[in-house]
Amino acid sequence: MSSVQQLRDFIRERLTAAAEEIFIQVEKTIVRYEEELKLQEGQQLVLTEETSVDPLSYQQTEAEPTTEQLYSYYGSESQTQSSEGTVSTVSQSLSHRNTDSSLKCDFCEKVFNYKNNLVQHRRTHTGERPFSCKTCGKSFSKSSNLKVHMRSHTGERPFICSICGKALSSNRHLSDHMVTHSSQRPYGCSVCGKTFSHESSFQYHMKGHNGDKPYSCDTCGKRFILSSSLLKHMRTHTGERPFCCTTCGKRFAQSSNLSVHMRIHTGEKPYSCPTCGGSFCRRAGLLRHMETHTTEGSSSTVLESQSHADTKNMSLKCEICERVFKKRFNLKEHYKTHTGERPFCCETCGRRFSRFSILKVHKQTHTGERPFSCETCGKTFLRIYNLNLHQKVHSGERPFSCDTCGKSFSRIDNLNLHKKRHADERPLKNQQN
Repeated sequence: MSSVQQLRDFIRERLTAAAEEIFIQVEKTIVRYEEELKLQEGQQLVLTEETSVDPLSYQQTEAEPTTEQLYSYYGSESQTQSSEGTVSTVSQSLSHRNTDSSLKCDFCEKVFNYKNNLVQHRRTHTGERPFSCKTCGKSFSKSSNLKVHMRSHTGERPFICSICGKALSSNRHLSDHMVTHSSQRPYGCSVCGKTFSHESSFQYHMKGHNGDKPYSCDTCGKRFILSSSLLKHMRTHTGERPFCCTTCGKRFAQSSNLSVHMRIHTGEKPYSCPTCGGSFCRRAGLLRHMETHTTEGSSSTVLESQSHADTKNMSLKCEICERVFKKRFNLKEHYKTHTGERPFCCETCGRRFSRFSILKVHKQTHTGERPFSCETCGKTFLRIYNLNLHQKVHSGERPFSCDTCGKSFSRIDNLNLHKKRHADERPLKNQQN
């Protein structure tokens, strides 16, 4: 073998080794950029072994250069420069590509480092929502938002508050919840004085004062500030219940109702009475329980700790009869008694009702459905309220007692009827005397 051939073989071996090291380092650099992109996106990216696309996803893929091409590109420096120096050159070129002005939004001219970020940003202008929930049909612009939304159907709440133990479906919701443990409420309404810990809640509240309700129900004409509120309202007309309990199969119209229902299975009771220590799965149950305590200070403590909204001593008065309510929802429902509004209609008999819950119970008179049954005697009832009253017959519980004669009753309406008899007896005694 001639010395010239030996020299060629030596150079070829050195170039091949250098090329292999270069591509190994380039591949590591690409993986590092893809990992950074994955962190920014908040999504899991699956990397295949044969990935040859750089972080900007070029449409055209270049053929792998030959040894001679590498030698002609890098020149004699390939033999003297370390592989780290070459990789540094490649990294610098990638960095320059990331700041390319071609990654600019056509609508607002905002510049992005990654093509995927630009694609997602454009959806804020176009309104595109390519990721759709197969359960309820709601669509999202990002797959990560769809993933969080799916937890509203499954009941999954992997993020736990370290202070009170409350479980939430996303890290953002956990961050919002942590503010409730702080006394800071920097956003104040100049109209009514109500304060908020989150700017989004404050802006939503201000729309109520401004009368900005662009979303209207085609069935009853009711208007809403948010499209999501309209979507929830429409379910009262359609009867749609997209949120299903994975344990018992019961369905709900709202994810919040499913979350409360899940506490029946998990035994979670986040609301506790500061007076006696009793715990409850719903705040309404705690407030009803607090009525059994005569100390007003205890009641105010509960209201203060459980909800900032109800601590405001703002009277919601009916303009027609001047009746006062603690909650705006109850005031709106009360107005229907004056206006005669009955937006919910029975398809069988045409009878109309002011509330969907009343219509639902009414429909059972047509179907014969009596879903609540007594475990003792098997008697069935339309409403759980009637079942609870009936069960007192078996338990012998008589919580309502007469102040005059001490006789006790299982139902308050029976006690009231009994008291009328005492009232009727008094005039007769006065006449005899």
